[in-house]
This record gives sequence, C-alpha cells and structure tokens, in this order.
Amino acid sequence: MINLKVLKSTDPNAEGTYEYQFDVLTLGRTEKNDLIIKDQLLPSIALMFIIEENSLFVQTLHPDLFCFINNKKMSGRKLLQAGDIVVLGSHSFEVLGFKKTDQAIDFGKLYENFMKNNQAHQFALDILNKEIQNIESNKNT
Repeated sequence: MINLKVLKSTDPNAEGTYEYQFDVLTLGRTEKNDLIIKDQLLPSIALMFIIEENSLFVQTLHPDLFCFINNKKMSGRKLLQAGDIVVLGSHSFEVLGFKKTDQAIDFGKLYENFMKNNQAHQFALDILNKEIQNIESNKNT
C-alpha cells in the first residue's frame, strides 16, 4: 500500500490524497500510469514508487530527469520515509505512508463488491456484454 498526497500541481484534478493497494506505483502524464498528472512537461512515465521489504523507494525513469526530495536534488533511485516531500517540476507530493502488501489482492472480490454498491455500473456492463455477444454471433454468421 502506497499512500501519497498531491500537495501542489498545475493539474487541478490531481490534487488530493491517493492510496494504492499495491507495491509499485508509476506517475506520469499518460493513462499508462497509476497516478496521472496532466502536464505536457512531464514524461509519459516519470517516476516509480517501489516498496521492497519494508522500505519505499522513488526512482526517476529517465537518465536526464531529476526531482527534489526534501529540497535535495536527486536522480536515479532514493529511499523515502513517511513525511518526505517529492517535487517534480511544478508538482509536489507528500509520502503519507506505505506498507508492503501482505497477500495477493483478490481483484475479483473487489470488483464484485464494487458492482454490488454501484447498480448503474452493473447495468452499463450488462448492456455492453449483450452488445459484445450480438457482435460475436453476427461475426460467426
């Protein structure tokens, strides 16, 4: 689990607190990332946060990219602690906490619980599944 807070960003939709239930988190401007910051000055995938054993690391993913951790310039891989501030360009993040995932996440169970509490999503998925079935059966005829 990685818990981050976006303190400052040029992307107004990015500010807030985020909790990820896995041990690797990518940050960048494209949808390939876990935390998406809409800023054309950022690389498509800029940073990676990684939990190994009981430690959290941040790693820049481009040789010429650097960030600041607690006002110290760095590039490459660096150990983080809860409370550390990571600044990348115009964006700043606070590490609120982290904990190695103890067990594999049951995404099926998470999905099932999500769907039970969101009937509109279930309705939309049912319609999409019917459309897919219609397309498949029309393709075979």
